[in-house]
Amino acid sequence: MVAPKGNIYNNKYQPDYVEQAYKLCLLGAVDRELADFFEVNVDTIRNWSLRHPEFDAAKRAGKMKADAEVAVKLFNRATGCTVKKQRVLNNGTVVDYYEELPPDTRAIEFWLQCRHREQWNPK
Repeated sequence: MVAPKGNIYNNKYQPDYVEQAYKLCLLGAVDRELADFFEVNVDTIRNWSLRHPEFDAAKRAGKMKADAEVAVKLFNRATGCTVKKQRVLNNGTVVDYYEELPPDTRAIEFWLQCRHREQWNPK
């Protein structure tokens, strides 16, 4: 008989999981996905977070950095921004150029609904 995945959290945890959890969280992983990656139950991930502060800190830091990066991109689309692009000319030369993007209505709406739910709730 095989033991349930969640019962082995004391034996399975390894210190190098800290860096792996950080990187996975940068990619947007949530606890369920971490559990799948480490081949454990999601309760095991929660227990590791409680028992290993460095693991919990890595998870939080990865998630915060990823969320902050996305928030910056969303803010830039909501307010308008300049993006660097490249074009290949007929002779094969690659030329950099900049394109001005106007504020995006959907990004503005989403930002306001998240930041000011009580004022911008579509209901």
